[in-house]
Amino acid sequence: MFTNNLGAGLLGSLGEDKNEILVNAGWQLADNHRFVATFSHLQQNLEFNFVSGEDEAEITQNSGGLSYQYLVAKGILNTVELNAYLADTGSEKLTDKTYGIDTATIFELWNDPRRIAGGKVTGIQSKITLLPFSGTILTLGAGMEELEYDYLAGADKTSRATGEVELTQELPGNFLLDA
Repeated sequence: MFTNNLGAGLLGSLGEDKNEILVNAGWQLADNHRFVATFSHLQQNLEFNFVSGEDEAEITQNSGGLSYQYLVAKGILNTVELNAYLADTGSEKLTDKTYGIDTATIFELWNDPRRIAGGKVTGIQSKITLLPFSGTILTLGAGMEELEYDYLAGADKTSRATGEVELTQELPGNFLLDA
């Protein structure tokens, strides 16, 4: 905590195959208004299967999100939330590999262009949290996101609607049902 209304967190993970840095920052604008920002950078070494065999590549992803939360706390309506997010993974061009198929009846020489198509997802979402009964939390969300893949033939984009329904119910014996 930096002040009573401003806090941040830093998470780092370093390893042989994966390095990640994640930063969260939150501001309590008023008793019922909150703003949260998240940014991350991920690098990982992954194995990919090509026709000519396996190859390893380092893939990098940068992502971020912004969230505004409003605490209503009137009747069954508890919170309203607006979110925006972006995740971008770059393409990786690997060295082409030439390989041959040699049998008793045929010899074929092939060139395998090795490339990993990157992608990007951007989206917006709205959520409401309801408290319909004692011990029940119901979250409903709807949004829109765009997916873009960087293929050799060019970018391929698609948009889709997103939805979310979450239910948490307190059960006897200190158990929770999450669905």
